[in-house]
Amino acid sequence: FHSPIVWLDRVHGFDFSFFAQEAFVVYDLIDEILSFGRVRNEKMLLSLENEVLRRADLLLTSSQLLAKRKLLQADVPDKSYQFIPNGVDVLRFATVEEWERIKDIPHPRIGFVGTIGKRRINCGLLQSLIERNPEWEFLFVGPQESNVRQELLKKNVHFFDCVPGEMIPAIINSFDVGIIPYSI
Repeated sequence: FHSPIVWLDRVHGFDFSFFAQEAFVVYDLIDEILSFGRVRNEKMLLSLENEVLRRADLLLTSSQLLAKRKLLQADVPDKSYQFIPNGVDVLRFATVEEWERIKDIPHPRIGFVGTIGKRRINCGLLQSLIERNPEWEFLFVGPQESNVRQELLKKNVHFFDCVPGEMIPAIINSFDVGIIPYSI
């Protein structure tokens, strides 16, 4: 390759010797790198990320706070970055419509839409909330692993399979509280 563009959204598993070439490096800083999955060697992963942050010709981010924190971490606090807000059609979610399927479930409704799996969801936290608050109704909408479903199954917990994307605004509007109970 001559003058390649290297576009990264994660730093692990990348051959850093490739940077020896005259590459234009874009780092798409999408999230806190240590927040996803089990990290065996945090120090090594942060070291790799710092190398990418220092080497990147262009840093993209949807969080200005994250970018500033990461640039301080890499000791390049004055490096510039391009802020690109998350793309969401806000008006699509400005609805008064509610999901017909849950009209008979009493309030308060605490809801989550997404994949319900052990690698993503903090089951311990959810079990604690569910058991301590039997008067709250917990709704989980999306694909789920059977072991998680069994672990969380109580009388105030409701599971729903995947739904078409156009239904999501009405579903979220039907919740009193929306949660993102990810394991971090």
